[in-house]
Amino acid sequence: MAEISISEVTRQTGLPPSTLRYYEEIGLIHPTRRVGGRRQYDETVLQRLALIQTGQQAGFSLAEVGVLLNNVLDGAAGWHDLVNRKLKEMDALLHNIQNMKRLLEDIMDCDDASLAECIVLTAQRHPITQP
Repeated sequence: MAEISISEVTRQTGLPPSTLRYYEEIGLIHPTRRVGGRRQYDETVLQRLALIQTGQQAGFSLAEVGVLLNNVLDGAAGWHDLVNRKLKEMDALLHNIQNMKRLLEDIMDCDDASLAECIVLTAQRHPITQP
């Protein structure tokens, strides 16, 4: 399998070398060897980096991305549980954000001149509920 340098990985992904070194430090990627003190990566590192980026865009922490990487690339089926938990977490966040938006809209619709009174009245009329 072909090896690529850290500078080539940086050029292809747009990630700075410091990010690649950090990902190494936390075990998300691994250089295959060093040539003249420079890291060389297996070309599959590009796939791992794409999965890391996608995981982060989907709201996963780097620790969770590590679990996904190990399960997805190893062919294990356990990644479904982690994705389902993240979906439930996102549903709860979305519910909370919708409640906050409604609360702010109700405060803006208040006719009282005092912000404090508007907040108290709005909170009494529309208590926030948990999902």
